[in-house]
Amino acid sequence: MISPNWESEPASPQDLSSVEACRLVVQRKIDGLKTPSERNRLGPFATPPTLAVEMARFVKTILDEDPSPIHFSDPAIGAGSFFSALMSVFPAERVATATGVEIEPAFAGSARELWGAFGLEVMEADFTRPGTAKRCSRVGIRKRNRLLRGGMRQ
Repeated sequence: MISPNWESEPASPQDLSSVEACRLVVQRKIDGLKTPSERNRLGPFATPPTLAVEMARFVKTILDEDPSPIHFSDPAIGAGSFFSALMSVFPAERVATATGVEIEPAFAGSARELWGAFGLEVMEADFTRPGTAKRCSRVGIRKRNRLLRGGMRQ
């Protein structure tokens, strides 16, 4: 895992812009560790932040009609571009559960470190393998139960 080079303590959950800036640095560092042909083998593609935010805004126009809690899941979380967009567009209280799956250990560890304080639970796994989706579902259920007991973020 490549840790962000924090100048002081990691950003607090309220400091989304600092974490997003770190996420972009981490993304570039991890991407730089492999040649283009190595990256093409597994097909990793970092979603540009502006596209992720635009997609989250579009989803918000649909979900504004429905006040239900959001259960976020990303089968290839990478460094967390879509999770960052979600957190920048929706109020944190609206996100009931958030699970990301990542096959690449460096990205899984970095996403966990960057976004854990925001409630993202990251699984290092291959989402295309049988059983992974079921494990993700169990992770979401455990997290929802902790939320109901008041054990997660305020």
